[in-house]
Order: sequence, then C-alpha cells, then structure tokens
Amino acid sequence: VISRTGARRIVQGPATLLLAYHETLEVLRFSTGSPKTPVNPEETPYLCIKNNKVKDALTVTTKDHVDVQIALEYRTQFMGEPERWFSVDNPTQVLCDRGRALLKKMAKEQSIEAFVSNATAFVQDTLLGKVGEDGRRQGVLFEENGMFVDDVNVLSVEIQDPHIQALLEQ
Repeated sequence: VISRTGARRIVQGPATLLLAYHETLEVLRFSTGSPKTPVNPEETPYLCIKNNKVKDALTVTTKDHVDVQIALEYRTQFMGEPERWFSVDNPTQVLCDRGRALLKKMAKEQSIEAFVSNATAFVQDTLLGKVGEDGRRQGVLFEENGMFVDDVNVLSVEIQDPHIQALLEQ
C-alpha cells in the first residue's frame, strides 16, 4: 500500500484492508509468455511469495557457433524484509535477463557435444551453483528484491540446425 506522500506498507494476507483516502495499491509488473519480454506485462498489486514458477526460453551459442534453444522453469521465493519485495518493478524480467546472461556466457565456453551431453548439469551449475557436500545447490538470492531461486528445471534442449542434430545423433 502506498500513500500520496510515498510512505509504503506491506500487508501480508489473506487480509481485509480498508485503504485511507490518500492510499492506493502499488502495482507490480510480471513479464508474460516464453521467452519473457517486458512487452505487455501482467499488472497486479499482489505478490505470491512462495513456490512461484517462472518459465522462460532462450537461445545460446556454443563455442563452435551452434545455436541451442533451451526451455527452463525457475522456482522462486521471496525472503527477508517485505519492503524489498516491491523494490523491483518487474521481478520476472530481472530473473530471466540475469539467467540468460549467465547461460549465454557459459555456453560460449562449451563445445556443442559437451553442452548437449550434459546440458541440465551445466544449466543448474551456472544458475544455482555446484552441488555442495550436503548434496544440494546453494541457489541464488537477488539482493535488490529478496527473490531467491532454489531450483531450475531444464524442460528442453534443442539444437536449431537439423544437420548438426543429425550428425550428433550419429
């Protein structure tokens, strides 16, 4: 809830709330579609803070110049101080942009054979960190808004060139 003077308060619910005359609900924007784009976002004043699933798709290029389409599903939660949760206008776009940048950088260091044979591990290691001694990945915390990514599922990995795909299958 935001007032005309800029004062903010977070109401966690379900809750019944009566707004004062000078108060409105602050709106968050969530990128939609796959791949996520900031065009035509969904707007809502509500934020689900646990077990959010965000699907995205991206194309990476390996060091041998092969384009690979990857479809992902992130699982996120919001942690820490509730005041931070609304500090980013479009949290899904921030998540997807950062994930894409990391994955594109990682893919440029891998050959197509190495990448395709171990794509899930490469993606999860890049986005969530390596598996620790406890058998778990550390995940990633977005300091700017308290969003924590604790899991990434690789839904598909497709080589864009059918000729290269056929060669790898042989």
